[in-house]
Amino acid sequence: MKQKKKAQEFLVYATLIAVIAVILVLMSSYISRRITGLYQSAGDGIGGGEIKD
Repeated sequence: MKQKKKAQEFLVYATLIAVIAVILVLMSSYISRRITGLYQSAGDGIGGGEIKD
């Protein structure tokens, strides 16, 4: 019985880790766009919205 319980605990933790990994992968594009937007708005505030060549 101990072997079965250990296997079940392993599957629960493996599933939890897999779900967290999938969530992080799906959110990575959102997070990177959010950070890019923050930097862009900060740069626009400093530069007055002008684009310099």
